Amino acid sequence: VHARMEAGAAAAATTMQLHAEAAAQRGVATVVYEGGPALVQDGVIGGGDANGDVTELLISANRHPRMEEVVSSFFDAFNSTAVEVGGQQRSLLGDSARPFMYFAGPSSVFSKYGSWGMREFTDQPAEQAPKYRAVMRAA
Repeated sequence: VHARMEAGAAAAATTMQLHAEAAAQRGVATVVYEGGPALVQDGVIGGGDANGDVTELLISANRHPRMEEVVSSFFDAFNSTAVEVGGQQRSLLGDSARPFMYFAGPSSVFSKYGSWGMREFTDQPAEQAPKYRAVMRAA
């Protein structure tokens, strides 16, 4: 699961670069809202049935320490991919004019509907929250 997610980081950055370039051509800033990787079974959000074993696998993958590396690989890909904004090359990771807002949520119950957010609950210790650790390191 983790290797497959890491492999998708460059493709996600390329897709975002295309959106950012299209926006820049129109003089519109790019804002990443609810950014960050997450795992959810296909079709569940649209009302499909969840397979309990798959749900547990995805929740476990989100809690695994390796998820810190996955999130970092996305940040690395976005940081090393640039778009021209106002005649300057700018990182996709964002800046004060084009923020990258990682989905945090006050709490983020991991369930069949996905494992969103960087923490499962507001005061979750950092050593139990691999996504949170990656975000803090990138900040």
